[in-house]
Amino acid sequence: MQFRDELELLEIKLATLDAVTDEWVLSEARLTHAGQPKPLHFPPNKKRFSPWLGKLTYLVDSDPPEDAWAREQRQRRILSDALGRADDDDLVMVSDLDEVPDPQHWDALVEIARAGGVATPRLTMHVLGLRWRWPETWPGGARLVTARTLRGSYGGDVNVLFGTYNQDVGALWAGDGSRLYGPERPPGAGWHFSHLGGVEGVQTKLGAAGHLQFNTHPYNDREYIERCIESGDDLLGRPERRQEPAPIEQLPPYVLSNWGRFKHLW
Repeated sequence: MQFRDELELLEIKLATLDAVTDEWVLSEARLTHAGQPKPLHFPPNKKRFSPWLGKLTYLVDSDPPEDAWAREQRQRRILSDALGRADDDDLVMVSDLDEVPDPQHWDALVEIARAGGVATPRLTMHVLGLRWRWPETWPGGARLVTARTLRGSYGGDVNVLFGTYNQDVGALWAGDGSRLYGPERPPGAGWHFSHLGGVEGVQTKLGAAGHLQFNTHPYNDREYIERCIESGDDLLGRPERRQEPAPIEQLPPYVLSNWGRFKHLW
């Protein structure tokens, strides 16, 4: 996983998937994808993640390249290097930090991966707050493969595996299963949490991401963001991308059992 400073999301993901994971690999860079210098946020907050430190490998990209997308790819490629020690039959989950598969569906994902496929759960998409969700589940994001599949079909490079969904997502929206997205995936098998943390959280993400065109007016204006958070309107102004209220009881159990610490994300 790539990490910027999303402490709440990291905790939610580690806790939610604790029972089905043996090792985590986390990478952090000294520049944002947009090219801004940043401090390393994980080391001073390690104590918060003490229950999972025994199986977490933390890597630092101290010399990011100049191009925004090259920075993102390099930070992800560092993860590939850490997978060199994995046995062929080991399961490898490649995902962004804000993508949290539901462990209740883990066996179904494992079955697809063990058969040589790419298990990619459809995730419930929450944008701007836990209170909102897309009517559709998101077809991109996290994917589970064996190390053998990762090496044999994708050259061992998680960037290649992660990036190919852009080619297939259109076919999937049209209801056509593709090479990367098989039709067997369980629906709504997890959560994708995007642009959380109120106005400041949204502005921070827009300023740090490689999509530099969105760190502009009106998307990064305080009043505009506040209005979108309140109404559920799409942050990028797409009229067809309307959100609906999300049932609180369908959030991850770890979030609900620690609601006092996560309710500010609502």
